[in-house]
Amino acid sequence: MAERNEAASRIELVYEGTTYTMEFDRSTVLNTEKTYGLSMRDVQEGKLAAFDAIFRGAFLKHHPRMKPATVEAIMDRIPNKSELYATLVGMYSENIESLLGEPEEGKAISWTAV
Repeated sequence: MAERNEAASRIELVYEGTTYTMEFDRSTVLNTEKTYGLSMRDVQEGKLAAFDAIFRGAFLKHHPRMKPATVEAIMDRIPNKSELYATLVGMYSENIESLLGEPEEGKAISWTAV
């Protein structure tokens, strides 16, 4: 059974002897939105399509050429899907915040609209 970690930044699992890593960074968040049509609103509303997209998107960083059938097989065998979804949402959200958050104090670059 999976161990829940509120501050998880990656998930590792073994399927048929291969270790897979699920993780997001800024690039994979953008690619997940583009590739699977994922929106933060869908994630917040808990839509099933959002679970599917966030699950698939979590493999993009380390396994960009992973076959859809492999992702589906893993999804079918994963227990505690609601807990997994909550963990993936936390990982995904953390990276959205890094895209939209303010820079560290004293490191901001000023800008002016002209």
